[in-house]
Amino acid sequence: MLGQNQSTNLQQEVFILPTGLKEVARLDNNPLYGSPKLNEKFLYALSKQDKTKNNLKKIETLINKGMIIPCFLEKGILHHIGWRIFGPAAVKSIAGFFNPEDERIFILISNDANIFTYVSNKFLSVLTAHELSHRAAFLDANKFYQTFRNELIEFYRTLFSIIFKIDTKQLSDKIVFGIVRFLFQYIEMSVGQVSSKALIQYSQLLRNELKGLSSLKHDNFIVMADDYIQIIGIFLKDINYFFDQMGEFSHIISPIYKAYKQALDIKNSSTVCIQELIYPSEVVAILSESGKDYVSNKVFSIN
Repeated sequence: MLGQNQSTNLQQEVFILPTGLKEVARLDNNPLYGSPKLNEKFLYALSKQDKTKNNLKKIETLINKGMIIPCFLEKGILHHIGWRIFGPAAVKSIAGFFNPEDERIFILISNDANIFTYVSNKFLSVLTAHELSHRAAFLDANKFYQTFRNELIEFYRTLFSIIFKIDTKQLSDKIVFGIVRFLFQYIEMSVGQVSSKALIQYSQLLRNELKGLSSLKHDNFIVMADDYIQIIGIFLKDINYFFDQMGEFSHIISPIYKAYKQALDIKNSSTVCIQELIYPSEVVAILSESGKDYVSNKVFSIN
């Protein structure tokens, strides 16, 4: 998840490199190091933000259980685990991601104090809410998509209407939510690589449900549907190649940004949109970053 460097401001707290570092986890056989002092600093930073301060006890409990792991961003570690990071996380000074294989969230903070002395409280708060959204979806998909049913329907109704040229009035809640539910059950909840079978089923579902509603000519609809699945496949197979090719698929990617604004009245300026096509929790994760803190509170309740 791509993000941006955070500038020094009054909402930032200095992170002093603590002593007593120990290995707190291994990821792809790479050791990650943390300490009680880092946990303390992390919680202190979150206590300064409205988005997280009211749920500090829940976050502290998850840290104590080893479900949220603040640790230091060692040089070269992103080379080994960078494929996992694709959202408001992948910046030089701080990164984060949810690992569905063990249901843990990793918060990686740079220990290069000569270059990155400060860490933004606000960014840490946003990042924590974002990754907890993904975790909540994985822990209880049914509760998650029922909790955010209205927001997900509005987003995907708008997205499908833009891409496939469909009158939103023709996209019933039943049709849209059926696609969202499929994504949760057969893609979002799968651990590891999304199967080719799931993508083929997804493609067929889009054709079955949307083709008859689209104002596009038959051949144009088929091309659009094929491009829709193709860019997903490229993203899943090779992120670097995705970045090389994404300009050729602006007719698929640009509508994702538009859907955020038109459906949810928010602007997504922190990520490169693509995950939304296969992971509905990404929509809620982006929504949790906004000023709509009711979303964050619901996310925390599921975690």
